[in-house]
Amino acid sequence: MKKQLIILLLLIPLILLPAANNQKIHPIDSEIYEAITYLYISSGYALPSTAGPWSSDELLKLFNKIDPTKLNSGGRTVYDYVSQQLGAEAKLFKFGLEAALEANIHTDAVNFTSRELWVKNTNDRKPLLDVILETNIANHFYGYSSIIFDGRRFNQFSKEEGHSSAYFGQEILTTNLFFLYGKGIEDLDLGIPYRAFGALGGSGWSFQIGRDNLSWGAGKTGNLMLGDHLRYHDTARLALYGKNFKYTLASSFFAHPDQYYPILEGGKFVEIDQRTPLYGLNMFLAHRLEWRLFKDKVGFALSEAIMYQTAKGEDGLLDTVL
Repeated sequence: MKKQLIILLLLIPLILLPAANNQKIHPIDSEIYEAITYLYISSGYALPSTAGPWSSDELLKLFNKIDPTKLNSGGRTVYDYVSQQLGAEAKLFKFGLEAALEANIHTDAVNFTSRELWVKNTNDRKPLLDVILETNIANHFYGYSSIIFDGRRFNQFSKEEGHSSAYFGQEILTTNLFFLYGKGIEDLDLGIPYRAFGALGGSGWSFQIGRDNLSWGAGKTGNLMLGDHLRYHDTARLALYGKNFKYTLASSFFAHPDQYYPILEGGKFVEIDQRTPLYGLNMFLAHRLEWRLFKDKVGFALSEAIMYQTAKGEDGLLDTVL
């Protein structure tokens, strides 16, 4: 009995080891995907699938269509970069810790005090601390989590300006040490994690559930169905793909719009913040078919989607887009 238990304990790590795990999920701003897009354009192909994120298995299938002998020197450099990144051996566990300290001196603390007037807004900046954990289990499972320690996007509200923040140029000297401003440690962002999910898949398919950003078209700042203004989607996504087609089914859940704006009660505005209980539902449900013709020279995409919304004491509202 003891020998059998010892053998079992020795076999478990071998079973969990990712011998050839290609289920890593690459975000919609992935440098690898951007590089593959460049290679497609250089090769005279239509854009690769614009419904992201993408698994390593899917990116490999897209990448394998490129003929390196037809690329120029710059294209060959990009090709080698993608080959190296997608060919890297997956580790069972990968831990990362990132820290970013930011400080700004402003000669004008009157103008340029709203996030819309800044080139790099909250979404583009690195958090103060970011703890990252990746797991590759066996050949079919992948997990990712990013837990940040950072200040919330807004820490002020006024009737005239709406939500604002002390981090956007209101002081001569500002840093991302958020606890030195506003309400101190109470300004800690409790909406985390912004990217955390589990995924499983195999050759030609991938399923993901958790928090991540979605792409539903070729736009750089969103598209007709999904914008880039949200920091994450609470999503479940299924992707089926082959040589010349891809089918994607995705859902995303949002807070009710009433949660975004202050409520007027008794002639006074009641601020909505991260401590306010959530209610209601706003849901995006869509599926999309992409296919390629004429030796990848032409690509088509057909989407159908619905938006569903309901709140306490309300009937649901349904909107369909084709």
